[in-house]
Amino acid sequence: MADIKRNIYHIKKEIYEIQNAIINGESYETILDSYEEYSKSMIDYIKLKDKTSFKLFFNMLKEDLETGATEESIRKEYMLHIGVNKQLIIYILDKIFNNNLWAFESMFYYKKIYEDKERMSFKFDLSGSWIKNILERIFKLDIIENFFRKIQLVIMPQILKSQMNKSGGVIINNKILKMHPYDKRKEFAERFSHKIREIIK
Repeated sequence: MADIKRNIYHIKKEIYEIQNAIINGESYETILDSYEEYSKSMIDYIKLKDKTSFKLFFNMLKEDLETGATEESIRKEYMLHIGVNKQLIIYILDKIFNNNLWAFESMFYYKKIYEDKERMSFKFDLSGSWIKNILERIFKLDIIENFFRKIQLVIMPQILKSQMNKSGGVIINNKILKMHPYDKRKEFAERFSHKIREIIK
């Protein structure tokens, strides 16, 4: 049963990948090149269904298996379902019940993951290194942020420099960054009040 559950996981993942390829606008030719065991009619059927439909299908299949249904009874029953693509049903059931179909794929798949993980850990593992210590100190002391802050202050327009932290329009500190040399809020408030007074006269 463990092998069958593993096979159900693989075939479900495969169908979801095809659905994602369809959503991303990949052509039939590209999808069929990547999934050579599928036909155009199988792809068309997958295109018509959403992930929820296949999720319900596989849940029903797992439930049937857990309640003692045999391979023979499942093949007979599922081929009688109305509106299904029989070619796809046969393909799915063949994949599920024939454990050998996944054997080599699984072996190389997990081998690749292990090798990739080993390469990544070798490449990026900086624990205990002097590089890690230097980077931690740089970011902890905000050296980079302070460096760019000084550059920004140097190239800042003179009008902003002259009003910096002297008016409500230009405020520059570590918590607030506000650069409005021409603060017209008071003017707009007065014009608004004047308009209201005119309306209610």
